[in-house]
Amino acid sequence: MKKEVIENWIQEAYAINKANGFHDPEHPHSNTCRLMLIVTEISEAVEADRKGIHPRELNIFEEACRTWDGNKLWETTGYAQTFHDHIKDSFEDELSDVVIRCCDFLGCLGMTFEQAFKKPWEPINHQNYDTFADEAWYWVWLLCGNDHATNVTAAANVAGLLLQVCDYCDINDIDIAQHVEWKLKYNKTRPFRHGKAY
Repeated sequence: MKKEVIENWIQEAYAINKANGFHDPEHPHSNTCRLMLIVTEISEAVEADRKGIHPRELNIFEEACRTWDGNKLWETTGYAQTFHDHIKDSFEDELSDVVIRCCDFLGCLGMTFEQAFKKPWEPINHQNYDTFADEAWYWVWLLCGNDHATNVTAAANVAGLLLQVCDYCDINDIDIAQHVEWKLKYNKTRPFRHGKAY
């Protein structure tokens, strides 16, 4: 994944989540809260994988996006419903949520990907695992099993996870860039805090 793409995701994910009420200065989230929210997205990806949930009639969704692109009514209502019907809660969608939460975390700290990730990149061998749950456990360990006491170490862990997810998607022919773009667009249509307390 190109660093420029990730840098754009960081800016956009943070801006959308801020607009949706997730970064209320009167009720700020701690790093541990944000890390846990990333873990919940990993768990949701495991569940979607276990249930075999993948995008439904992807060609219909893509055609609708091409046909209605730029139409204001589509942007505010039609896109959200079509996304919900064809993409939402799929394995690929949940992976995009992991990426978006990681990007939002870095955005909260005011860090670029370049600032967060300073160590040499050594991808793991994803082929050694029996199930995606094994892979996901490694992701959680990478995120939380190492020192995360400071912003610097927490950001490095999150940036490392972000690369692992992108690497996993590349190996498994998942167009994570497209799924992140679709999900960011969907998130713009969602209600305050997506209808949740935090």
